[in-house]
Amino acid sequence: MTSPRRIEVHEIVKDVRDGLTDHELMKKYGLSAKGLKSTLQKLVDAEIIELQEVYRRPVFYDDDLDSDSRRGTPRHYLALLLPVYDADRREEQGWVTDISELGVGVMGVDAVPGEKRTLVVIPEKFSKAEQIVFEAECHWAERESSDAEPTAGFKITSISEKDLEELRRFIRVVTIEN
Repeated sequence: MTSPRRIEVHEIVKDVRDGLTDHELMKKYGLSAKGLKSTLQKLVDAEIIELQEVYRRPVFYDDDLDSDSRRGTPRHYLALLLPVYDADRREEQGWVTDISELGVGVMGVDAVPGEKRTLVVIPEKFSKAEQIVFEAECHWAERESSDAEPTAGFKITSISEKDLEELRRFIRVVTIEN
């Protein structure tokens, strides 16, 4: 029986901050998805890294440190700019940065953690649907400086069957899985 590999804290912290994906971290450190989640949670609990550092990585929400129910849903990176806006504030248009059946990462829409929004994604020529609409709750939000675009992570809290099917179809067509 082999003993688990010892992970140097400074090394994994550097890799997280350098933007390595979950897949790259798991491969480099010989971790399962559960092991990576546990490792990141320990770093957050020990206040070595901030929770936002984990969430704002390119794949922030499917391995949500607050929820065991998300483990099985893959994250998807978008290879295109996908417009999104708040149904109540159409002028607040942004871009989806990554997507899953459980949530979206958004750039350009100001939000506050805990805030509930009705988000509208415009799948453009990649879908028969003109839009995909869902209710979402902001899990994290930040703006690195006063002139930087805001970024936020939203958990989908309610979506119609029709829109969910369209979201699934869209994900299959336009994303690159890690």
